[in-house]
Amino acid sequence: MNRSANNLTLCEDPHDFLVMQNLYDAAVRQLTLKFNILNSEFNVLYARNPIHHIDGRVKSQSSIVAKLIKRGLPLSIESARKNINDIAGVRVVCSYIDDVYRVGEMLARQTDVEIVKKQDYIQTPNYNGYRSLHMDIKVPVYLSDRTEYVVAEIQLRTIAMDFWASLEHDIRYKVDKTKLPEGINEEMFECAGKIAEIDRQMQDMYQRRLSPLHKGKRMHRKTHSFCFFTAFCDTRSRSRGRRRRACTRARNPTRRPRRSSCSRDGTARASDRRAPTPASACRCRRS
Repeated sequence: MNRSANNLTLCEDPHDFLVMQNLYDAAVRQLTLKFNILNSEFNVLYARNPIHHIDGRVKSQSSIVAKLIKRGLPLSIESARKNINDIAGVRVVCSYIDDVYRVGEMLARQTDVEIVKKQDYIQTPNYNGYRSLHMDIKVPVYLSDRTEYVVAEIQLRTIAMDFWASLEHDIRYKVDKTKLPEGINEEMFECAGKIAEIDRQMQDMYQRRLSPLHKGKRMHRKTHSFCFFTAFCDTRSRSRGRRRRACTRARNPTRRPRRSSCSRDGTARASDRRAPTPASACRCRRS
């Protein structure tokens, strides 16, 4: 029977789908918070952020229905939750290839995260050249009266991988596949290889830049903190100097810039001897 996903729903009561959608949306927000905390901690320890940006989404009802129909599965909320692992999806874009694996390991070590499935398309690219690290994980969502365990898909990739995947999606899926010119698939695969080589080259340059800078991981952070503290103190010192000069101008606003206070014959100039203004004219803070 030919069924259209646009005319079908997972349940008769729309409120039931809203409950499920809210559950998966909570899982996306929880995972996003986890990654933000890891990114912030990494910045405190090592003075850099491994994560460039994070995107999250929840599949629409029509997309879920279309996927169930494609697999020949029953149309129900229970069937969707049991058989579709990417209803909730979080995409984490990192700077370098090493950051992808490092962030994935940090997430896997958390006690409330269970790895359901893991696919490494970086070491073994997909047939079309797609590269990314996929992790299907189960996380708890704490509701008012119960705890629900939700499966979500995590995509970890570099900026270069995300660049290729975004453009490939526009070229391949935003138009009718039958209208694609001949040779597009081969060209996309070739571009994926070039971008992967650039990704590895950027990773190598970053590692070579780091090697002479510091011997220990935490040493780099301490040096960074010391430099920030020194710059802060220098700024405070310059600010105090500006306040003292402003105080002097307030007390004696008619005073000209200091020059030689003596005439050519060695006597003091009468024009330079001015009566000071009252101390109340000074606006500087007194200790």
